[in-house]
Amino acid sequence: MAKQMGLEDLLERARYVGQVAQQRAEEAEAKGQIAEEFIGALLDSELLKVLKPKLFGGFELDPWTYVEVVREVARHDMSAGWLYSVLEIHEWWLAYAHPGAQEEIWGNGQVITVDSVAPVGRAERVGDKWRVEGTWHFVSGVNWASWCAVNALAQFEEGAPLEPAFFILPSSDYKVERTWDVVGLAGTASNTVRVEGALVPEHRVLRLMPIAKGGVPLNPALRDSALYRTQFIPMLATAIYAPILGGAQRMVALYEDWLKRRVRPYALGSAERENPGAQRLLAWAKVHFDALHALSKAHTEAIFRLGQEKRSADEPLVRAHLFAQRAYMANGAVELVNRLFNASGGNALYRRNPIQRFWRDVNAAAQHVALVYEDALSSLGRELVGLSGHPLL
Repeated sequence: MAKQMGLEDLLERARYVGQVAQQRAEEAEAKGQIAEEFIGALLDSELLKVLKPKLFGGFELDPWTYVEVVREVARHDMSAGWLYSVLEIHEWWLAYAHPGAQEEIWGNGQVITVDSVAPVGRAERVGDKWRVEGTWHFVSGVNWASWCAVNALAQFEEGAPLEPAFFILPSSDYKVERTWDVVGLAGTASNTVRVEGALVPEHRVLRLMPIAKGGVPLNPALRDSALYRTQFIPMLATAIYAPILGGAQRMVALYEDWLKRRVRPYALGSAERENPGAQRLLAWAKVHFDALHALSKAHTEAIFRLGQEKRSADEPLVRAHLFAQRAYMANGAVELVNRLFNASGGNALYRRNPIQRFWRDVNAAAQHVALVYEDALSSLGRELVGLSGHPLL
């Protein structure tokens, strides 16, 4: 069993891992792939054990600790924070998988697992296995993965409708196509996976609707853990908003540093820090981030309370409220970085200036379907007046 670590120890490790990525950030942007040194540092740091079950050598900590560690990595480099966030959430959802899959994946030391949650593939039963076909985009971290879970539609009972399921494949069963050429989160190497007739055994199949609606691990040894008895979708989606908080925090620091140094050439050489508008903007940004950070703590503590109370069955109003909260945080972070970028002058346009990179990265991360602000608010509003909100998020 892994030695347990406190939050400060984990944050110190996250700081180091983030700094490794930060030092090579411009190179990662140019290559569309984060530096190999970051991947090595991440594996050595044991940060991929934060949400992993103790039964398999993990720390099995709480959602707030996880989100805070993600934030610390992301405030140094958002591609690094995004990669850590999504790679680590796989160590959480694997706790719901068949014990045979857990032994196969976790029984061979520290490996990287990735996934695509878009249900765009097809699977059909062939004897005692499943034949999987499809193409999945946005597979973050796949360049370094030993395993990839792809979401495909399958018929599990005769006459039943198709339903989504994760089919977990070793890297030998899929092809990686290097399609990642984007304006934000460039270092994540979120490339494309193509599967052509891979055969997947039953123990590496995870039906997602029973988990999303019921949230009980298939492994009986994990069913009493609060971490694995919370509502599935809200916990899964923490991986998407958490890096954005780190990016927003870094943007505030970058703006503050710029503000203290800048001389205004068109204002007869006066100091920018003497500008009342800039002073107020900085003050707003600080307090606005404080509010987002506080909401993050309340959000993750609410998720964990559900687990402690074994409320893993889907509750649409609760799910809609948590959806609205995380979308609100992402939307607030976008407002923050956009206002600071717009006030940072022409020098912010240079690629060597990290202000423009964090501006792009936060906006890119907020594009995720799990953070769409109007959808989230509409879903909560409908639930509040007795109508049905979003069916899944």
